[in-house]
Amino acid sequence: MTFFGQPEDEVGRRDPEDGMLKNQEGYVLILTLCMLTILSILGAFALNTSTTEIDISGNYRSSQLAFLAAERAVEYSMGNEAIIYSLGDINLDTDNGGAFAADIRVNHGNFQTGLLTGDNKVINLGPNELPSKLAGKYDPSDFGANYYLVKVTGAGPNNRSSARVETVRARIFKKEDDSKLLTGGEG
Repeated sequence: MTFFGQPEDEVGRRDPEDGMLKNQEGYVLILTLCMLTILSILGAFALNTSTTEIDISGNYRSSQLAFLAAERAVEYSMGNEAIIYSLGDINLDTDNGGAFAADIRVNHGNFQTGLLTGDNKVINLGPNELPSKLAGKYDPSDFGANYYLVKVTGAGPNNRSSARVETVRARIFKKEDDSKLLTGGEG
């Protein structure tokens, strides 16, 4: 039997002299499946990498928001007259019926971040000499500083991360009338 003018045993083969196809016995199909498998594996690695990068950036954002909340708590506590003029230490979580902690909470877009319950305190360290950085600007015989140790923990969205901030702040006052002028950081 002939197939388009060729004998049946030569169908699909290429004769080197006339350029006709030889029988490839499915090599192209196997090669295509191997390439498809390799491309699928590469695609899975790319998807895994991008998912990991998204998780990393989400965690970074959460930790930044936690730090901002803690930083906001420090600034709030140093600007709050009730805290600054108290003679003792203030627990930001429980003192004044917990009103201080409620005021510290910060909204960032759709997320609310704030303080974790626990050891969030403003400790009055008492009066002392001016910080060395400010001694040149103000006469130490006329001005003094009251020091505060502020310890706060900020929480990120859904409490996925937290940031602990401990800093010493100094409130500058005029010695003769105790009027406050400014707050400086020394921690």
